[in-house]
Amino acid sequence: MINNAGIAVSGPLMHLPIDELKHQFDVNIFGTMAVTQAFLPLLGAQKPCPFSPGKILNISSVSGKIAFPFIGAYAASKHALEALSHSLRRELAIYGIDVVIIGPGSVVTPIWDKDSAQNVAENYSQTDWKSILVKFQKMIVEQGKNGLDVNKLAANIFSVFEKKRNKLRYTFVSHIFPEWILPRYILSEKMLDRFTQLLFRQ
Repeated sequence: MINNAGIAVSGPLMHLPIDELKHQFDVNIFGTMAVTQAFLPLLGAQKPCPFSPGKILNISSVSGKIAFPFIGAYAASKHALEALSHSLRRELAIYGIDVVIIGPGSVVTPIWDKDSAQNVAENYSQTDWKSILVKFQKMIVEQGKNGLDVNKLAANIFSVFEKKRNKLRYTFVSHIFPEWILPRYILSEKMLDRFTQLLFRQ
């Protein structure tokens, strides 16, 4: 089973409506867990089991490990998904069911042309973040349109699905150093704070 369904709610957390934050978790966390619980018996979560156990791939994100400004709701949901995945894998070990985390970066899809990607700054135009959000929106959309090819990502996920033995987590990005190694392993959290402040300096 591949849990790929998800949404991305964006905006400054100071002004983000709580209903939108709840909706983020309803889809990315509660929806994922509801589907997983429904299908677990078909994946072999039963004793005795008449067939070989299955495998669960949970599609997280680079944001499951790195939280950038204005996507706090999305990052929080992906951090939560990663925690659930680790706990679920350790629980399902009694059935031989593996749980693998896939953490892609930005992927080239039509989502970057949708209103949800284009109207972040407009939605919060009356806040102190207006000019910063314009920069953020432009940067995120540009990064998305130059992200990982969707067919390449699908092929990578399929190869993980076919393997008998998997790592606990896979990261797939278009540019490994700036998108993953630098913010994840080289820059400290304080340094990442300074970097984002410089990036959005007015």
